[in-house]
Amino acid sequence: MINKRKLKQIANKSFWEEKAKSRLEKPHLRKLATKVSVLVLISMERNKINKEELSKRTGFPISKIEKIMRSDTTLTLEDIAKLEKALDLKIIK
Repeated sequence: MINKRKLKQIANKSFWEEKAKSRLEKPHLRKLATKVSVLVLISMERNKINKEELSKRTGFPISKIEKIMRSDTTLTLEDIAKLEKALDLKIIK
């Protein structure tokens, strides 16, 4: 079943503009997201794995892996723990 309210929000240009403005107002969060993204990308290269393999290791859909790679998602502590395990990486020190 389609949530009509959510569909209107998605179609509404101002919704996206507000989302973009919100990101610009939180540069410290953007900076952290970029650091995580870079760590993940470097680790993927080091471990010679692609996004499909990382998806299998973490259980994340490929779309989420792509968002992580471009710093365009919010990660929970559980998500970070899965990435750390999958990539043998320490994100939180």
